[in-house]
Amino acid sequence: MSRSSLASRRCQTSRSFFSAPRRLRHVSVQASANLEDAKRKKDLVDKIEKSLKDTGLDTQSAKKVLESWQNEVGHQVSPEDLRRILVGQSTRALTLVLVNTLLDCGAAYGSFTAGGFLGVASEQYGTPAIIGQAIAYLLAGYYATGAVFDFFKLGAVLVARYNFSVNSGAFLEAIEDIAGGTTGLGVADKATQAVNSIKVLDALNKMADLLKDQANGNGIRSPPTDKSIDMLSDLGAFLTLQRAQSTYGFNATEFGITDAEAAAIAVIFGKFDLNDDGVLSEDEFRKLCNQFAPELNTAEEVKAALAKIDTNKDGSIQFTEFVRFWTKQV
Repeated sequence: MSRSSLASRRCQTSRSFFSAPRRLRHVSVQASANLEDAKRKKDLVDKIEKSLKDTGLDTQSAKKVLESWQNEVGHQVSPEDLRRILVGQSTRALTLVLVNTLLDCGAAYGSFTAGGFLGVASEQYGTPAIIGQAIAYLLAGYYATGAVFDFFKLGAVLVARYNFSVNSGAFLEAIEDIAGGTTGLGVADKATQAVNSIKVLDALNKMADLLKDQANGNGIRSPPTDKSIDMLSDLGAFLTLQRAQSTYGFNATEFGITDAEAAAIAVIFGKFDLNDDGVLSEDEFRKLCNQFAPELNTAEEVKAALAKIDTNKDGSIQFTEFVRFWTKQV
C-alpha cells in the first residue's frame, strides 16, 4: 500500500472518529426535543381534560360524545375527522353569530336614525315626538350593546375554531381519557379487550380460589347450619347480608350455597368494603386485586376485571355480584 493511500485512510478514520460525537450529540438533542414535545402535548391534554371536566363532562357524557362523532363519520374517529367535525360546527356557530351581529348593528343604526328624524320633528309634533326620540335612542343603545357582545362572541368562536383546527388530536385524547380510555367503539379497543380477557379471567379464577382458601384457613367459614348466622361475631358481615337481602333480594340458595356459606363470603366482602356502603367501588376492588391478583397490575386490567364481575354495569360490585364471582358464575 502506498504512503499516500495509507495517509488517506488515516485521515478518513480520523474524520469518522471525530464526527461520531457530533452524531451522538445530534441524537441526544433530537431525543430531548422529542421528550419536550411529548411533555407539551401531555400538558395540553391535561389542560383540555380539566377544562372539560370543569364544564361538567363526565364519563358517560364523554362516551356519548365519542359515539355521536363515530356515527357522523361512520368509523373510528381520528384527529383529522374530529378537526373537520369541530371546524364544521364552529363554522355554523360563526355564521349564526355573524348574522346576529349584523342584525343588531342594523337595528341600532335604524333606531339611531329614527331618533334623529324624531328630534327634527319635535318642533312640529311636540311632546309625542320627544318621547318617540327617547325610545328610539334607548333602543339604539340596547341594540348597540348587543352588537358589542356579539363581536366578543365572534372573537371567541374564531379562537375556538383555531384551537379546534390546531389541537384536535389533544382534544380527542382528552375526551377519550374522560370516557375511560377504552371506548368500545373501535377495532383497536376490541383487540385489546380480546388479548386481556384470558389474563383477566385467569386472574379472577385464581382470586376466587385464594379467597376461599383464606376463608377456610382462617376458620372464617361457619359450621353448615343456618343458626350460625345468629352467632356470627362479625357484625359487618351480618349487616352486609341484611342489606343484600333487603335491597337486592339476595337469596343464597340461588347460588347453591347455604346462609352460613354466604355469611363467610360476607366476612371477606366486608374487609374490602371500607366505607361500609354495601358495594365495592373501583378503588376498593383495586385493593382486593393488589392482595389477591397482583398480576392485574394496570388500571385497564383492574377495570376489565371489575367489568367481568359488575353484571349490572353500574361501576361497582354489589354483594350479589361478588357471590356470583365467588361461586365462579362470571
